[in-house]
Formats: sequence, C-alpha cells, structure tokens
Amino acid sequence: MWLPEMAVDLATLQVLVDHGIKYTILSPEQLRTPVRGAGPYRVRLDTRRSIAVFVRDAPLSNSLSFDMGRYANASAWVR
Repeated sequence: MWLPEMAVDLATLQVLVDHGIKYTILSPEQLRTPVRGAGPYRVRLDTRRSIAVFVRDAPLSNSLSFDMGRYANASAWVR
C-alpha cells in the first residue's frame, strides 16, 4: 500500500499490518532519517510484527508522473 503525501507513524504502519498488508511505499520526505537505496527496509512494530518499506525514487517518479511529454517516444526503446 502506498501512503501518498501523508504523514506516517508506527500506529499507521500497525494498522496496515493488522489488515494483512505486507509492505508499503514511502517518499523520502516521510522518513525520519535518510536512507540509501529503495529498500526493502524492515520496520519492527510493537506487536513483534514488522512491515517492509520501500522508498520511492522521488525525482524519477515525479518525472514519469508529471513530465510524460519527455517520454513520448518511449516505444522506440522499450521491447
């Protein structure tokens, strides 16, 4: 589950786990401390359970989402 542009805390991650969600995707701005790479990172929760967290590449994601004209000829290099 992706928690877009929202604050996230351990209680929120616990709710995801309680509903069977195994991983989430966060933006770098949602992290308490910076990380290197996309993950996965394991976040341990109070219930002795954990959730996997992947960190999106914000510049790449934003470029693909908001600058699609730049990729208009993508079919030329995609198989």
